[in-house]
Amino acid sequence: MKIKNRNYDLKAGSILIGNDGEYRRINMYTLKQASDSLKNVAEYLKANEGVWNEPRDLKLHDVSYYFLSDEMKKDFPLCYEKQEGTEYSDNNMFGWFLNDSGMFFDEWLSEEGIDNSIMCYIGRTSKFYLTDIYNDSISNAIAELMYKLNSSMFNFTDVVNFEIIAYGEFKESDEEVQNELEYICKDFYNDTVDFLSDAIKVAEYIDSFKKNQVKYFKEFLENYEEEYQEEFKQAVETYNTAQNNVNVVQDKYKISDSDMESLKENFNIIAK
Repeated sequence: MKIKNRNYDLKAGSILIGNDGEYRRINMYTLKQASDSLKNVAEYLKANEGVWNEPRDLKLHDVSYYFLSDEMKKDFPLCYEKQEGTEYSDNNMFGWFLNDSGMFFDEWLSEEGIDNSIMCYIGRTSKFYLTDIYNDSISNAIAELMYKLNSSMFNFTDVVNFEIIAYGEFKESDEEVQNELEYICKDFYNDTVDFLSDAIKVAEYIDSFKKNQVKYFKEFLENYEEEYQEEFKQAVETYNTAQNNVNVVQDKYKISDSDMESLKENFNIIAK
């Protein structure tokens, strides 16, 4: 027997051999094997349903509630004082944090090689899905995946209640059916994992950031609080130096406290 063609891995049981000009398979794939493989895909989709079938947004509601709250006033008094009255402005620390967070998110997407078009926005809302297979059922998602991953293939098999069946008069042994069963058994699960890999990464990034958003905002505020503390410290030192100079002059020229107050008032009038 002469082997005319070898298209697949021998271990997979799907070599095509030639005998008198005809080709046939060794160890055919069965509808049951394909159905079992499909169940693995269904289980994977179920385990990751929150990734592909749950709408998300990038809004930071917890930070918006914390900003200029009594808790922020206690945690970061100088930031609170500087920002009081800016709650309706885009140019405030909350807005700055949003801009920085969005910039870091875009940079992370670029580093991971993920296009931001992965976010499928729902109409004109701020909500989006992370794949275009979102649906109300896993069976519908599987059908969409089959078409998306290998649209030219599935013409001879169909999925009914997570069972693979052959179309119409086609039989399990038909070469066209075997090709489709082989893809389902060998590649469909791995292709599904690859298809969802970026969505899983993005979902984990967004979910983790939103879970820790107030923590990250506090870290953001700490930098400004330290800066304002340094400014306040320098202002106090400047005031103390100036006050000390005034006291030196007052003592040197024996100026009474009442005269010093009059001088201060006159200086303030001139300064205005």
